Amino acid sequence: MPSIRLVLLALLLPCAAAAHPHVFIDAALTLRYDAQGRLTAIEESWAYDELYSLLMLSEVGTPGPGGFAADQLSRLQRQDAAWDPVAGGVLAVTAAGGSVPTLPPRPIAMGLEGDRIVSRRLHSLTTPVAGAVPVTIRVFDPTYYVAFSMPSQVVIQGRAGCTAALQGTEAPGDTGTGALRAALAREMGRAAPGDVQIDFGAFSDDSIRVRCAG
Repeated sequence: MPSIRLVLLALLLPCAAAAHPHVFIDAALTLRYDAQGRLTAIEESWAYDELYSLLMLSEVGTPGPGGFAADQLSRLQRQDAAWDPVAGGVLAVTAAGGSVPTLPPRPIAMGLEGDRIVSRRLHSLTTPVAGAVPVTIRVFDPTYYVAFSMPSQVVIQGRAGCTAALQGTEAPGDTGTGALRAALAREMGRAAPGDVQIDFGAFSDDSIRVRCAG
């Protein structure tokens, strides 16, 4: 009898094959280090694509000379993907091979910049990470309704000697997606790994790798 896990995978894979993004967001990251050189928080900024920004504005109206009114901001925040517990964007941090938990994001600001709605929030790490430990940061939507574009550069605050590099999904030596596809193909009796398509955001989005001098 097939395991429950495999049955769920079989049910999910048709959805994955048909999944495609409806919203496009450019992410920006600012890494905050404390006086001891430890990573303590990550400020995250999302710039929604022009079309979705227009749709959001059609719901709340355009801002006045002083920006959005309080009721407009409240309605905008309800449309912000960060507030959707099912299809919202996820900021995932890993260090030393393990996940680094963060507190619920604290909203900082949300407004119109040019033709795009931009929202900003702060993720505080539950436990600071020593600066010498490499950190990987990924921003993605598990359902792939939203496609995130990771920045090629990030802002580093509070520490010198740090470098951040964009890690592509198909980077040389990165065989995680291929290995998963092959495993699923074997489990489901597929003819070849290429018959299984993995389109979930966790596997299709890039990540940022941060290294600081010891």
